Amino acid sequence: MKLVLSNFIRKSKLLLSLSFIVLIIFSCEEENDCEETKCEGGYTKIYAPVCGCNNVTYSNSSEAECKGITSYTEGSCKEDKDEGCEETKCEGGYIKIYDPVCGCNNVTYSNSSEAECKGITSYTEGKCKKEDKSDCEEKKCKGSYIEIYDPVCGCNNVTYSNSSEAECKGITSYTEGKCKKKDESSCEEKECTSKIPDEYNPVCGCNGITYGNPESAICHGIKFYKKGKCKKKKCDNSDILSSEPRDAELEKNIKKWQSFNICNYSIRNSIVCNCTEEYSTTKTLKIKNESIIYVDDKPYPDEELMNYKSINEIFEFINELYSSEKHILNVTYDEKYGFPTYLYVDYEEMMVDEEISYEFSELTPFK
Repeated sequence: MKLVLSNFIRKSKLLLSLSFIVLIIFSCEEENDCEETKCEGGYTKIYAPVCGCNNVTYSNSSEAECKGITSYTEGSCKEDKDEGCEETKCEGGYIKIYDPVCGCNNVTYSNSSEAECKGITSYTEGKCKKEDKSDCEEKKCKGSYIEIYDPVCGCNNVTYSNSSEAECKGITSYTEGKCKKKDESSCEEKECTSKIPDEYNPVCGCNGITYGNPESAICHGIKFYKKGKCKKKKCDNSDILSSEPRDAELEKNIKKWQSFNICNYSIRNSIVCNCTEEYSTTKTLKIKNESIIYVDDKPYPDEELMNYKSINEIFEFINELYSSEKHILNVTYDEKYGFPTYLYVDYEEMMVDEEISYEFSELTPFK
């Protein structure tokens, strides 16, 4: 009996010892579950991210396990914002579908899979807004745009009546609301006391002076400028339209207006639309070399008066309307000079408050 009891105790101790060893082994294995090792084989290239116990995001469980991480949770690891905005080398693969996202580092990725694979865990849908200079260079509007006053400020610091006008004129980067009025001191030339680069990359300052490069303009106190040399304006009504005239009556009156070669004049203009009272009140426009310089004795452009048009501009606008979709278009012309005295356009038959009309009167030429 004693011998049997002794054997039982010995076996029990042996089993306990083995159990303890097994527990230690499993415990060590669990610790090793969070140490990444080299992936000797391959893994699935499907993007279904998991967060390893080492706080590293893997493209899927296959990649995690291939790299020795057997303990993980579904989804990307939550990282500090700063850490999630530093791009790292993409060790795994990502889906090759184009569904762009903008990372918090202001870089556009083809999709969220690529962003996360490159360490960017904070992003928004859609491409990042580029600071491409070409997006800030105004071009001639070849089509037409909605005549509703809902101002946006282009990246060229020009206020447009709405986003439709901005995009029609080549400005694809803009913010809602009017541009902040330029400080007049920003267009007053000062003495440049610093050394500036010799590189010739001309810009036109808001004071109408051409500078050899942006650094030269800034050094002279000119904060606002546009790429290229300033254009010397002269009286030339020979090329009013950017495309062929699309209406015989319009073409006849353009030729009549051109025969007088009037480039400097004042004219009364009233606009009727669903817009601000300030905008729709009758104004006197003063135009020099076919550019508006004053609106009711206020220097143009003023942040409230960006959508007034000279006679040449209204001719171009009418020509664009003839080639665009609209419900009603009525135009009358001055018998002597040929300029438009009345323009009414209704874009949509079933839409309310998108109609707009222009009236011009009291033309007074000056030298």
